[in-house]
Amino acid sequence: MHLGNIITILAFTVSTANAIPATPSSTPCACSSSVPSSSSVPSSSPTSTTPTPTPTPKPETGHTIVQNNCADPIYLWSIGHDPAPQNTIAPGKAFSQAYWHDPVTGGVAIKITSVQDGLYNGSPQLVLAYTLNKDEKLVYYDLSTVFGSPFKGKEVRLDAGEGDKANKVVEWKNGVPTSGNGSPTMVVVEKDDLMLTIC
Repeated sequence: MHLGNIITILAFTVSTANAIPATPSSTPCACSSSVPSSSSVPSSSPTSTTPTPTPTPKPETGHTIVQNNCADPIYLWSIGHDPAPQNTIAPGKAFSQAYWHDPVTGGVAIKITSVQDGLYNGSPQLVLAYTLNKDEKLVYYDLSTVFGSPFKGKEVRLDAGEGDKANKVVEWKNGVPTSGNGSPTMVVVEKDDLMLTIC
């Protein structure tokens, strides 16, 4: 076969091959979605709000509070079964302690004297005694003196309740019990305070 015929045949073959439709590609197209992208979605401006403050719940257990309005320090011990350290309350200051239950004695005695170490030298004592009953959520208490009245000639007052709603339950104008050695036994709900003011 002549070289010219071979070239003619090859040219026909190539042109025929180019005329065959291309098989669709299996590669997915990079089509644009009709769903707008997140960047194109208009965002709503956050609403500025002031958070409502959460009220602080009142503690379930109240306190014994001893306020010293005298010109001199007073001395206090919170006593259950075990010995207690002496607390010195400076003029104008207060002692505060949550009600607690002694597993041995059941009750607690807040003993107060006008002299240092008065608990151990036989000095007159003012005693706020109480028993916390957790089942009843009540506190049984009384105010009395031992070995005399340490604040004779000065006012002693005991209030029971919550803050400004507290009620005066004992008032000794001259620091001496008005009947016997002290008050009768009284009761207050566990969440309320007992505030003893001296002078």
